[in-house]
Amino acid sequence: MISPLRVLAALGCAAGAGFAACYAFVLSGAAGPSLYPAAYLEEFCPRLDAGCGIEEARQAAKRAPLGAPALSGTLQAAYDAAAPDQARLAAHVLSQDPRSELARVILAEEALAQGDYSRFLDLYLPMFATDRAQAAVYADVLATLSADPALYQQIEARLRVARPNWGASYLTALAGKGGVAFSDMISLYTAFPAAQPGLLSKMTGAGNWRGAYLAFNELRQSGVLAADPSVPGLSVPYNQNLVETPVPPPFNWQVRSRGAEWLSPGGIYAFFQGRRGETFLSQSFPLGPGAWTLSARTSGQVSETGGWFRWRLDCAGGALLHQFDIDRLSAAPAEISFDFEHPVGACEFVTLSLIGVPGSFPQPARIEVTRVSLARAGLPPGAP
Repeated sequence: MISPLRVLAALGCAAGAGFAACYAFVLSGAAGPSLYPAAYLEEFCPRLDAGCGIEEARQAAKRAPLGAPALSGTLQAAYDAAAPDQARLAAHVLSQDPRSELARVILAEEALAQGDYSRFLDLYLPMFATDRAQAAVYADVLATLSADPALYQQIEARLRVARPNWGASYLTALAGKGGVAFSDMISLYTAFPAAQPGLLSKMTGAGNWRGAYLAFNELRQSGVLAADPSVPGLSVPYNQNLVETPVPPPFNWQVRSRGAEWLSPGGIYAFFQGRRGETFLSQSFPLGPGAWTLSARTSGQVSETGGWFRWRLDCAGGALLHQFDIDRLSAAPAEISFDFEHPVGACEFVTLSLIGVPGSFPQPARIEVTRVSLARAGLPPGAP
């Protein structure tokens, strides 16, 4: 293995000089303090040039004196050892390679420790773009740090001004932390529909169905969704024509299976293998006590012995209330209705689901649903 002293000599450094001294000599011609041992270069010599001889090292140094590829491992070693001047090396690596995540992390940690939140965000936020596979991890860290009101204030300002691509991931993570009051976040969520399901899921998971429904209506009428012509008006159930829109579940339809897909201009198509139970579609909504009629416009093909479909009505997050089998379908769309009674005191919110029921002799089944409505007995569909 080549001697680290020979590598230093090839780079124009005096034998025995420390890493930082060599670094300073190459870049500015002035000797600097010895911060890192020359032995570090032995490990990274192959990165300077494949041959790694004296002349090859000299040419590599001319092309990129101690550039980011050669120093990335050295930077990792410095970070692991908590070297006191690691930020100085990180700044150099970042100047050579703006995509270096480790350099950004080191400098961001330094800025955070100094209370320089603006610089911290300038260093940290670009990692969402340079390593999108880790976006959820970066968002979770940022959400944890948002417990500091001063930092959260600066993040909030950037969300409002730029609507960045990391906004939805961050807000989704923030909803799971519970460190920021909902009233302080709702206006931010109006700009990021992709984060809204996470917020509503957090609220319903805590049993706050009424609060979640109020938030749903505020989100539906504000920000990005308010400007979207595909967003339907309020009804029970919501979005009766099953139009694919960014309005969030669980109070809008949610396709729950790979065997189901949206139809254009409205509706869903579901294909069922008939082998085991499967949920294709669901929505939750408020429902008062009394007599109701559920109507659905459907077409398709089922078999009583091979497998069929079923509407299932449950208390939201709770027990089964009713189920209605769809065991006969035709190629021509037809309205199918089911009457039921919702008892007083049963539950304020319910979940309606379309599921597949396996048959004794499994056969494929299919269904198209283009409209779902609900009405009190004796009133037109869609009446509250």
